[in-house]
Amino acid sequence: MVNKLKLMSSFFLMGVTLAAPLSSHAMDMGTEFNEINSDTRKLIVTQAAYEQCLEEKNPVTLNKTLGNLELVGTEWNGIIKDEMKLGQPSWKIWHGITPKNEAIYQQLLNATLVFKPNPKKDDGMKSFKISTTLFKGPLDLSECGDVVNNLVITTDPAVFFDKDHYKDKFLILMTIRSMIEKKINSTAWLLKWIMNDWKEDTAPVGIFWRWGHWNNLTWYDHLTTASLDDISSKNLYEN
Repeated sequence: MVNKLKLMSSFFLMGVTLAAPLSSHAMDMGTEFNEINSDTRKLIVTQAAYEQCLEEKNPVTLNKTLGNLELVGTEWNGIIKDEMKLGQPSWKIWHGITPKNEAIYQQLLNATLVFKPNPKKDDGMKSFKISTTLFKGPLDLSECGDVVNNLVITTDPAVFFDKDHYKDKFLILMTIRSMIEKKINSTAWLLKWIMNDWKEDTAPVGIFWRWGHWNNLTWYDHLTTASLDDISSKNLYEN
């Protein structure tokens, strides 16, 4: 089993590149609000969403955090749904992305996971954008042959600690410290014991490993001391 894991994980190399920051429930909003021009109304709604995400201390899902604002009216519903999309201000702050760590977020957003059946050759090489499932769900490895039956790679702690759906697989979590810190009281609470030793300035991105059949979810290994350059210079097994 260990040799099989070594073979699978040695196929993957993460490349990190720098990039620029990318009605039935309707309520009566009152005459004064409706008389405000549409741009100002949108600004008010987006600010309300942002502040609600900023103040959220137990982030489980973004829908749960902003669900009450969606129900205010049709116009609010559309604006809030836009704010829930990847990269929007409310989406970012809900995931712990602030101006301080924006550059790190952009690096992870634009990172590519490279799969090579033969680590020494480019034949059959496939690239996967981490942004396709950033902070939600597992990466789609269906193009990697039998690897998909044994390995799960994700940036979402909820997937990593899912003890029901991945019992026969090896799980790898790659994520940024600020997102884990934001969700430390919800989906990432099992990582709270390692946070004091995880220094964002040194290692903004951490990698975690565990076997899906382990019933004790505190059993996992982690790398939270390496820089992005160090992580990118090795395949997942070497890391």
